[in-house]
Amino acid sequence: MLGSKSAKREKDIVRYYREELEEAKKQIRSFDITDQLTGLYTYQYLYNRLETEVDRARRYQHPLSVVIVDVAGFNDFNQKHGRLMAEAILKRFSVGVLRRVLRTTDLIGRYGGDQFIVMLTETPKDGAVVAASRLHDAASAGVLLPSGERIKLPILHGIATYPNDAVSADSLVRAADKDLGMAKEKERIKT
Repeated sequence: MLGSKSAKREKDIVRYYREELEEAKKQIRSFDITDQLTGLYTYQYLYNRLETEVDRARRYQHPLSVVIVDVAGFNDFNQKHGRLMAEAILKRFSVGVLRRVLRTTDLIGRYGGDQFIVMLTETPKDGAVVAASRLHDAASAGVLLPSGERIKLPILHGIATYPNDAVSADSLVRAADKDLGMAKEKERIKT
């Protein structure tokens, strides 16, 4: 009798540690795909998904757009208000603008620093322009800080569409980045 209790206890302990191991694996996978500051996808995860979606767009002859969004003047904001406030702004922008304005089918990732990348499946260039316009309007309305203060965020964007502008994940990102660079240059000339 004592041996069966010991064997049951041993099985329970093994089951417990297996469950703990599976939970730890889930958390590690979450770190691989989720940007810890914004809760959005990491760039690497989104890029891998973009490669899959480009293949799908090619196979079914459907459009696919990529938008790179840049929070303009963010470095100045960071220097003026400090890193903690800047991080709060990025979090609020991620949830209060990007996730709220875009479709649930759109994939959003942090491209780096104050830049974000959006993958718009089944979306031609004119649809991407509309989505970018909605982002501009929402960012211009501002994001609400924990203090109750509303900060207006000027944003710039670059757009590229499969198959018009590029035919691979890499070339889509490069074309959208180039378009963003032209937008930054136009903005620099204005000021």
